[in-house]
Amino acid sequence: MEDWQRIRDRVQVLETYGLERWISRLRPILDQFVLTASGQPSADFWKAIYKPEAAYGPKTATGWITDLFPYLSHFGERHWNYVFDHPRVNWLLPYEKNSKGGRMPKKLVGVSPDGFPSGRSSVPILVTSVSGSERNLDLVAGFFGVAQSSDLTLSPVISWAVAERPPATPVMVDPG
Repeated sequence: MEDWQRIRDRVQVLETYGLERWISRLRPILDQFVLTASGQPSADFWKAIYKPEAAYGPKTATGWITDLFPYLSHFGERHWNYVFDHPRVNWLLPYEKNSKGGRMPKKLVGVSPDGFPSGRSSVPILVTSVSGSERNLDLVAGFFGVAQSSDLTLSPVISWAVAERPPATPVMVDPG
């Protein structure tokens, strides 16, 4: 619990970098992490991670996980997370009833899965072999997956790799 409390206490410094709107959304989430670590988890909070049941609908994430990312990606461009323009009430974004009686977020507020950062970064490198031949490759590092322990806990797999660069134009493969 002390680790989460220290993180909660230290996050305030990020406000000095012009991230006040993000920090105001991050604080309540970190408060819930502290409560959970101290043995007082909120079922409503944990049910609202990705897509709260009360706001099922479009193929976008509307849960509080969207508040963990101050910037999102849209067609390769980074932009401010527009979810912060909408208040949360009981971990939900604004919603309205649709024609079938279900609830839909207003104006499809949410983040599409491809809008989240990948969790990986890459830099181009030039590798020169002993014989003098050169290859342009990428050094990729970050989150590569998730590992599950025998006690069923999950943990991130953080690693690095040297990889071929993706082609400049996509290559169509003939399945036949």
